[in-house]
Amino acid sequence: MTGHKAHIRPAIALIFLSLLGGLFAHPSAGAQSTEDKLDAVRARVGQLRAEATRAAEQQQDAWAELVTTRDEISDTRAALADAQARLGRLEVRLQDVARTAYRMGALSAVDLLLTSESFSEFSDRVVFLDQMAEDDGDIITRVTVLSEELHRRRADLARLEAEQQR
Repeated sequence: MTGHKAHIRPAIALIFLSLLGGLFAHPSAGAQSTEDKLDAVRARVGQLRAEATRAAEQQQDAWAELVTTRDEISDTRAALADAQARLGRLEVRLQDVARTAYRMGALSAVDLLLTSESFSEFSDRVVFLDQMAEDDGDIITRVTVLSEELHRRRADLARLEAEQQR
């Protein structure tokens, strides 16, 4: 048995040395594989940094857009309140004109003209009635325009608020 063990020991030693030699025979192959892996990790880290930078820029852009939208909403609300106040004042004037026209009646303007004692007075009254009609028309036009402006501003406000929610 000792003879048999004597043959096995050199064979095991030979196998061990060949395996050991195989490990150290190509040290650059193992190192290259590690170096390749390290390069791949570095490249991935660079990609992730670039993505993080883009995400941060997008976040800043979105924040700036949100601030701008909030400012536009604030400006639109202020303009809407101003337009509503102006419309309220014009509606009061329009009611006054309607009340005056109702009190005077339809024949009142004709009576006013026919009761003139001179051509000069008649002419003055025609100018006065014309000015009243023009003023009335201006008020009606301004009320209409302002009502349209209010409608547009309300639509703008709704659009901006919806945009802010996104």
